[in-house]
Amino acid sequence: MSPPVYVDTLEASPGSKTRTFRAGTLYCHLTAADTSPEAVDALHVLAQSIGLRRAWFQAAPPASWPHYDLVASKRAVALAAGAVSETRAEGGARRMAVRKGMVTK
Repeated sequence: MSPPVYVDTLEASPGSKTRTFRAGTLYCHLTAADTSPEAVDALHVLAQSIGLRRAWFQAAPPASWPHYDLVASKRAVALAAGAVSETRAEGGARRMAVRKGMVTK
């Protein structure tokens, strides 16, 4: 069984020269369960199935966690494809637990 892939809640982009989206655009993150090759592979498989380009992948490092940025319409498609919904706070806590070794991979 493949590791789960998560999608967090939408929020408005603050916008900047280094941001993917213009200020005010609703976006979220499609993230791997952890940083293992299996989890990142599961992330890529789901991303490809919903039409994302591999070039849009943000690897860790330099990103804080392996992920893709999604617009609101792609969030719904990701959920339909099997992504697990979580709040940004839940995602942050999950990633912190993985980093601290509190969650098995």
